[in-house]
Amino acid sequence: MSKTIPYSHMSATTLAALKELAAKPLASATAMPKDMYISPSIFQLEIERLFHGEWICAGRSDEIPNSGDYMSFDLCDQPLILVRGRMAIFTPCRMFAVTG
Repeated sequence: MSKTIPYSHMSATTLAALKELAAKPLASATAMPKDMYISPSIFQLEIERLFHGEWICAGRSDEIPNSGDYMSFDLCDQPLILVRGRMAIFTPCRMFAVTG
């Protein structure tokens, strides 16, 4: 099921530019309007639609090869700790979200 970006997340100028681009033949395809890459509201929508509610590859098994090995990182401004033999856990408490 495909989801569309709500028009409320875009300016009228950006929406018009997207409609104009979509009407062109594929052979003349170009990049999307600049706002699609720099708009905070579009970015927030992408985080919600792309990263929330779906499985995400957090790393490769060779990065933490032994039981108990771990790595920590941020994904969309959320600190995560990945421990070999366990699932990635969301760590909302900043005290425990030590990165290194």
